[in-house]
Amino acid sequence: MGEYAGFVDRSRRWPVAVLVTALCALAAPSGAAAQGAPIPMVTYNAHWGEQVDARTGRWTGKLDLRRIAADIRRNGAEVAMLQELHTYRVRGRGVVNEARELAKLLRWTSGGVARHAYFHGSSPVAIWCRRKDGRRVVKWINGRPGRCQEHGNAILTKRPLLFARFMDLWRPAARDIYGATEGRGGILAGISVNGQRLELATAHLAREPVVGTCQLRDLLAGLSGHSPLVLAGDFNMEVGTETATAHCSGVPPRPLDQLAALGFTRGEPGGRTYPAHRPREAIDHFFASPGVLVEGVRPSSNCRRGRCSSDHRPLGATVTLVP
Repeated sequence: MGEYAGFVDRSRRWPVAVLVTALCALAAPSGAAAQGAPIPMVTYNAHWGEQVDARTGRWTGKLDLRRIAADIRRNGAEVAMLQELHTYRVRGRGVVNEARELAKLLRWTSGGVARHAYFHGSSPVAIWCRRKDGRRVVKWINGRPGRCQEHGNAILTKRPLLFARFMDLWRPAARDIYGATEGRGGILAGISVNGQRLELATAHLAREPVVGTCQLRDLLAGLSGHSPLVLAGDFNMEVGTETATAHCSGVPPRPLDQLAALGFTRGEPGGRTYPAHRPREAIDHFFASPGVLVEGVRPSSNCRRGRCSSDHRPLGATVTLVP
């Protein structure tokens, strides 16, 4: 009975039939109460916290994780699935892990940061972390130079993580359109919702659909048997994107059709998220397995005071477990 334990109103005696009816009405699982309260979520390619010019879309070299945290908070999210986060070795501070720093800014740290934030880097690192000549990229973080160590994805949750693991994804032997070979990965994690486990997955697929479709194939194989599940991230593909000749076998002409074939539904209505300053492409998505309802999927602006927090806009949604 919670906070009302021990309280007895002796001023009035209710008929037994009325009490039974009232109790049954309270206990009956109907409508939204049966499904449980919706959980607000966001997927966000955070561009390692580097802002872009709101007029031209050019990189500014200025990192500000406080703006990324504010964007997540503005969406009311309890779960954030993030791509393009880094760890840096910062002069005078040691290693700075952006996922852990964001968890602290969001105050999702009850019982320890590691219970709420999971980050895993991909190998080899991307060209935005290590240049073609092998030198590590240096960015300025709170006035201090930081040398990039890793790039990868993260899942942050207000609720403690039950588990989390990394999934290495397929990559071609040849170099990509930027002249680099880079690792791509996915993350699978879980949280508890009303005593039921809800699994979460995020990934950042390659820029070329002929490669990304193969990575999606491997990701879905790794997610087999995991349900109920929400999959969200930067797919670098729109719903209607087609591949003429994929770099692997066993994939359909439209890469995202792989999800529908496994019973996943796309969260609607979605919207254009890239580039943030003038969105033209809908390449960030939410997908849900049977048993999960994803609604109200919409991007939100992250451009203020002449700068956008990232080169993508965050994509918010509400997620509900259904019987």
